[in-house]
Amino acid sequence: MDIEQANYLIRTLSETRSTEVKTWFDPTLPEGKAKLVKGLHALRNFDGGSLVIGFDDETLLPDIDTAPADVVRTFHADAVQETVSHYSSDPFDVELHYPELDGRTYVVIAVPSGILSPVAVTRDLFGKNEKRLLTCNDIYFRTLQSNNRVSSSKVTHKDLPDLIRVCFDNREADIGAFIRRHLSGLTSEHIAVLSEALLPSREPRPSLDDQLEALLDDGEKRYAARVAQRNLTLPPHGSMEVALVLTGTVPPTAPTLTS
Repeated sequence: MDIEQANYLIRTLSETRSTEVKTWFDPTLPEGKAKLVKGLHALRNFDGGSLVIGFDDETLLPDIDTAPADVVRTFHADAVQETVSHYSSDPFDVELHYPELDGRTYVVIAVPSGILSPVAVTRDLFGKNEKRLLTCNDIYFRTLQSNNRVSSSKVTHKDLPDLIRVCFDNREADIGAFIRRHLSGLTSEHIAVLSEALLPSREPRPSLDDQLEALLDDGEKRYAARVAQRNLTLPPHGSMEVALVLTGTVPPTAPTLTS
């Protein structure tokens, strides 16, 4: 995302599974930190999106009354990044933009895609009167399951298929990128050599004629060996050989005639 995209986002604002809208809050307070962590974790686990701060999430109108005097200083990029990393099992980078609308500055926090495994909360966070705001090991996701509205909520069993799909899709893309990166300079001859080295070699299946000739040769050798074993001297004689190859499954059989 760049600043032009951030400006366009707040001018065409709508809350979706990849865009969360929040009114102004103090990111230095425990309650504000919890909002950051929940929202950004949920977007990360949904494979990226944007957290827009400074608008009413019901009406999507600018929240003018509670805006901080210095938006950039209040939502400083380093401070937001530190908060996210502090509570993330797999820290990820976020990108802050400060678009303007009607002369007022707002905050758009862009969360990258590419998640390979879910991000979870790493520690508890308590607010006023020891109210638990974050719980270690909780996983958040952008979902419709919580209240039939798009929200950032704890993962439920209904969300697991979507969450797992996102991670597997990114892993497949990651493997594909790895293969393309390392095989991009190889020729067809190189790939053929690699295939021969990596795949087990398979001898070609002999033709039917080859099978019959092999069977006849084997019979002739066995005949000669038996004659030699018995020390026989045979008179001149003629002979005829027949070979039969059965293909497919042969059912169990037993001889019915003897001679």
